[in-house]
Amino acid sequence: MKVIYSKEQFQAGVSFNPETGFEDLRGTDLFRENGFVASGWTSVAMTSSVAKAPTFMIPDTEISDTASFMWLISASSTLGTGYKYKVDDDTIAATVSLGANQGYGGAAKLGNWIYTAGNFNTTNLGRINLTAVSNSATWQSFQNTSDYHELLPFKDVIYGCDGNKIITISDSSTYETNSVAVESGYNNVALAPFGEYLAIGSIKGSYNPSQATPAGYYKSKLYFWDTISSSYDEERSTTIDGRILKLVNKKGVLYAIVKDRADSIMINYFDGQAIQPLKRVTIKSGTTMVEPQLDAFDLRGDQIYMGGHYSGSVEGKVLTYGRGNEEAPVGVLNPYTFYAPGSIALSKIYSVKWATPDVLFTSAIDASSTQVTKIFKEANGTFAFAILTPNISAGTTQMLSRLKLNFKPLVSGDAITIHHKVNYASSWTSWKSISFTNEGAVSTYSITDGLEFDNLQFQITQGAGDAVKIKNIIIESEDIDKI
Repeated sequence: MKVIYSKEQFQAGVSFNPETGFEDLRGTDLFRENGFVASGWTSVAMTSSVAKAPTFMIPDTEISDTASFMWLISASSTLGTGYKYKVDDDTIAATVSLGANQGYGGAAKLGNWIYTAGNFNTTNLGRINLTAVSNSATWQSFQNTSDYHELLPFKDVIYGCDGNKIITISDSSTYETNSVAVESGYNNVALAPFGEYLAIGSIKGSYNPSQATPAGYYKSKLYFWDTISSSYDEERSTTIDGRILKLVNKKGVLYAIVKDRADSIMINYFDGQAIQPLKRVTIKSGTTMVEPQLDAFDLRGDQIYMGGHYSGSVEGKVLTYGRGNEEAPVGVLNPYTFYAPGSIALSKIYSVKWATPDVLFTSAIDASSTQVTKIFKEANGTFAFAILTPNISAGTTQMLSRLKLNFKPLVSGDAITIHHKVNYASSWTSWKSISFTNEGAVSTYSITDGLEFDNLQFQITQGAGDAVKIKNIIIESEDIDKI
C-alpha cells in the first residue's frame, strides 16, 4: 500500500471517512505558501483584559480611520459588560454595563447603535449608544421568550426573531413587533439575506437549552419574506430535516447548517426549490458534537467559519467549509484550535468572528464558567503547528516499510517531530525528530523502521521559532502475510 498526502489533499479535507472530509491542521496556513503546508497563525489569550467570555462579537471599523475596533458583548444573568476592544494594540478603549441576560439571545449593529437581545429569562431588547458608550437595557420588549432572538442588519433595517414572528428596527427609535409571522407552532431561530428576500429558519416547537428542553432533532422549515408584503412567500417555503442552527449567504448561495445527528452537523444548501445536503461534519466519531451558538459563525472569502467541540473535550475547534483560494478544492478543515484552562471540559463556543483580514476572535466558556477567549493572528510562518494525517487502514495487518517527508530545505533552527498512533492508541507516541542541527539543509527525510499496524495515524509538529514548509507525506506499507 502506498499513500501520498500533498497540500491539495489537505486543502480538500482528506479523511479516512470521505463523508466527513475533516482533518486537524492546527496553526497552518494552507493558502499562503505555494505548494507547501506551512505555519501561518498564532494565538494569544485575552483573559487579562476581558473578564467574561463574549457571547457576541461585532466588528466596527467605522468609528476611526486609524484603528479597528471589536465590540465584545459579554452577557451575564446579573450584570453583563460591553467592551470596545482596540484590535491594533489589544487594549480596551471603553466599557459599558449591560442589563441582566442582555446579549445572550442576539446582538447586532445599525448605525451608531448596538442592539442586544435577552434570552429565555427576559424579553428585554436593549441598545448601546456607541458615541456616548451608554446602555439602555430595557429599550423595548419581545413578545416571546426564547434563547434565540437573532438580530440581522439587512437593507438598512435590523430584523429579529421573536417566536414565530419577525421584529424590525428601522432607526434608533422605530420598532415594530410583528412585521410578519410564519406558521403557528414554529419558532424562528436563524436569519440571512437572500437576494431581495429575508430567509427565515424556524424549528417546529421550542428549543431552549437554558431551560433543559430535550434537544431532539426537530423538523425545521425555511421561509422567505420580501420584507414588504404582509406575509411570507408560501410557495417557496420548504422543510429541513433536523434542527436548524444557522443560515449563511455565501456569494448568493444560501447555506443551512443543521444538527440532525448526535455526533455531527450537516451543511446543506438551497437549490431554489428544496434543501440539498452537501457535507457532514464530525469532530470525533462516536461522541456527541456540541453545536455552536448563534454567533459562532462567520464568513470570509469563500469559506464559512464555525466553532465546534465534542462533549467532554477541552479543545475548541474553528472549522472552515469552502475554498481557501480559487485553485483549492472545497473542503472542511480545522486550522485553529483553542483550549480550556486547567483541562476543564468546554461547555459552549459562543463566538467566532473576523475582526480584520488577519485577526480572528474566538470565545467560549468551560464547565466551571471560566472564560476562554483567543485572538488568532496571522504570523510570519515561524509558529507552532500540527498536521494530522487521516487514519490509514488497508483492511489487513500491515508492516510500515517507509515514511517519507518532502519539504523545503531546512534552515538554521528548523526542526519537526513525527508522532504516531498505532491501532487507535489513546495518546501520541513521539517517534522521530528531524532538525537542521542533525541533518543539515536537507529537503527530504525517510524512515524505514518497521511498524506493525491495522490502523495508523501520524502527526507532524513544529515548535515556535521554526519555519518548516512541508510539500508532501508518503506512507508505504506491505501486507504482513506477504513479507
